[in-house]
Amino acid sequence: MAELLSGRELYFFQRENTLAGGLIYRMRLREHGPGRLALEIENAQAVRFLGMELFAPGAYQFLYFLEREAPGIWLYYGLMRMGPASRFLLRDYEASYVNRMVAIYRHLAGIPTGREPPAAP
Repeated sequence: MAELLSGRELYFFQRENTLAGGLIYRMRLREHGPGRLALEIENAQAVRFLGMELFAPGAYQFLYFLEREAPGIWLYYGLMRMGPASRFLLRDYEASYVNRMVAIYRHLAGIPTGREPPAAP
């Protein structure tokens, strides 16, 4: 978490079970405070499939929010933005996106990601 709080852009590689395959992502902490956190993630490289560019760098975006509702209770919600090629990426891959969001939540909440089963089979 300290790396995120530094304000730097962080990069990570993620291999997905989607047509996007493996990609390098850029992550930024947009907002943080005692009761709210906003995290932005976007593709740092083009998403390609069969030699065609589906998304330019920065066009495949995720925005995650955690807000404290009461002591010990946090709300989580996320937004995802993609262009017209999303029809190809989302088809049959809903579980992949659910598991990604739950993994980020578990990481930020300090829950070991390997301890619990996947949220979606």
